[in-house]
Amino acid sequence: MVMSDIISFKYSGDKDQYNKFKAGKMSEGITMEEAFSKYINQELTMISHVETEQNFTASKHENNLRDKLLNEDLSNVMTKGSYHVNIDDIEFIQATTHDLAKRVNNAVHSAISTFIIKKWATSKVDNMSDDTLAERISNIAGGAEQTKETIIKQEMTKYYLSDLDKFYERVDDVKVTFTCTIPIITLSDLRETDLGRVIQFDCTIIGQTPKKLDIETGKYIQSVLIQETESKAKNNNPVVIKTVLHGDDTNNIATGQTKRFIGIYSTQNPKNGAKVESEKTLEIDTMSIQDLEEKAEVELTQQELTTAKEFAQTEQEEYINKLIASFCPKIYGRELEKKALYLALLGGSDFNGYRKESHLMLIGEADTGKSELIKFANTVASKSSMIDGSNTTGVGVLFALDEYDGMKILRQGAMIMNNGGHLMVDEYDKMPKLEQKKLNVAMEQQHAKYNKGGHQADAECKTAIIAGSNPVGEIWNDDKNIKDNLPFDASTISRFDIVIRLKHDTGENEIRAKMEHISKNKRGDVEQVANHKWVQGLLNYLRKLKPVFTKEAEELLINRFVEFTQIEQQDGSIQIQTRQMEGIQRLCEAWAKLLFKTEIDTVIVEDVIKFYQECLCTLGMNVSKGISQMDLRGHSTNKEVYFEDCFRTLAKDDKDGHVDLKDLATELLENQKMFYTDDMVLRYIEARKVKGWLYEPKVGVLKRQ
Repeated sequence: MVMSDIISFKYSGDKDQYNKFKAGKMSEGITMEEAFSKYINQELTMISHVETEQNFTASKHENNLRDKLLNEDLSNVMTKGSYHVNIDDIEFIQATTHDLAKRVNNAVHSAISTFIIKKWATSKVDNMSDDTLAERISNIAGGAEQTKETIIKQEMTKYYLSDLDKFYERVDDVKVTFTCTIPIITLSDLRETDLGRVIQFDCTIIGQTPKKLDIETGKYIQSVLIQETESKAKNNNPVVIKTVLHGDDTNNIATGQTKRFIGIYSTQNPKNGAKVESEKTLEIDTMSIQDLEEKAEVELTQQELTTAKEFAQTEQEEYINKLIASFCPKIYGRELEKKALYLALLGGSDFNGYRKESHLMLIGEADTGKSELIKFANTVASKSSMIDGSNTTGVGVLFALDEYDGMKILRQGAMIMNNGGHLMVDEYDKMPKLEQKKLNVAMEQQHAKYNKGGHQADAECKTAIIAGSNPVGEIWNDDKNIKDNLPFDASTISRFDIVIRLKHDTGENEIRAKMEHISKNKRGDVEQVANHKWVQGLLNYLRKLKPVFTKEAEELLINRFVEFTQIEQQDGSIQIQTRQMEGIQRLCEAWAKLLFKTEIDTVIVEDVIKFYQECLCTLGMNVSKGISQMDLRGHSTNKEVYFEDCFRTLAKDDKDGHVDLKDLATELLENQKMFYTDDMVLRYIEARKVKGWLYEPKVGVLKRQ
């Protein structure tokens, strides 16, 4: 450690080399303090010279831009209140560094004021009498050429010297925006060769530190975490980089905004000899920030909407088939899954106090197409992003606390950033259990909170989750119950309105049809009913509809749900809760939207119940009686359904359909939650005989009526 009288610093190099250097200076009669002072003064002189050169060059480019703008018609700029200019001079950008926006503003405002003042002066000279003009010309010294232009310049000088404060205030109020012709790059593509270069890119603000005053420059600076836009991210893993803001830019930043940055790509210098982690050394010294207009929502023409509506109303089945064929056409079949994705993308009606977002879970082994289906959903959603569940701890689904320069920055995660849209989560089963629990709360409450280490946040996250998951052990085991095949607990499953298991095609015809479809798709021969932009435009329109239940439909749904609640439950069964009722309501609302309907009738309720039953069937559940509640082994918890299933199974073994009473009693008594005594079995059989469902052709033998 060496202490200078001027500055305190840490020398981290070779100690022997340092002592050798020191001895050499002492032999010349030079102290270390003098040596350091000389070196520092030389460096400061060089920096001052470079800065002077840069400032001169920047001023020159600013004037050139002003002169260029004077050749344009600026008459209506002040009335319009804004002006946009394109900067195509890379030397201008390089020379101005952090003053780029200021220099462009100055050039534009100067050009506007000069243009208008010249216009005033020209009009004044044009309205002069011939005698006055002749007298002014005679007073011009040396017989100046272009005498009228000289007189105009004289009049302009008078204007400049007059009281025009209010005029200049109006000029300064003109909002100046600009773009640069330098390429817009992707942060993922930055390389070492880009260091020191001026770059332009689009990004999203995901975290920031409080601004602070830089004593040396007198400007405010702020460290901000930026993330490349989702559309540019590679492997669903957006690059995150720190950027340093200067001056007025610190007042125009908020988390969640999408911006276009211009800045110098550089490395972060270690402070006081401290080591800096390599992954956190990169930064962008920002020169300019512009707001990016939100991506215009894809819209269908009125004619396209009218045609689709008429199709839905007159040929409903064919209309649905066309929509299914248009959803991820590279995936063969999967009609149920595609229908579910449409419903999840539409969601329910927006009523105050009620969640309208429908969450969907697709469970399947590898090569069942679930990831491709989710990717397509991400493509046609109006606002969405896709993440990998195995990487959620790094990405941060809700919040993430990052440390830069010893300062911790709390940034918003993917679910919050997609508030009002969708979040696609592939490999949901790989998500850490703690992250799953946090997500469960956010999915239901639609708010996320963070309170740790002095950092607090409360953000809205009305975001629908569309997730893909593998079963336990990557392979569904039919010898195990449903619970043992699911890689998460009941609280997680209960958050999803729709759960579907994707099975492999096993039939010869199905496999052949799938292979033929793949071959056609590779050749480009698969009929494209509608492209993804059309699908996106249709969903954008339908999503805004707000269908309501008729009284009859509402009563039907309530009655069916009450039947749920009255069914005896086995240990380990999926619990029927109020959220399931609300989930089915949302599905009804989404189905009505898909059909362009503003009213939910009993037909829609029945269609949705049938759809819901089909989803349960993919999990191996028995749904022969309405929306029957099943235990996790696929056994009905409805006593009536369970009795009939047992009877039919035994009747198959007899050519006459006869069932031995003792055999039936033995089978029924295996379910001790429903039939736990011989007397209960006999009483229930007598009741079914009275109802006429079965009869006793001979003693001890039963048969179906």
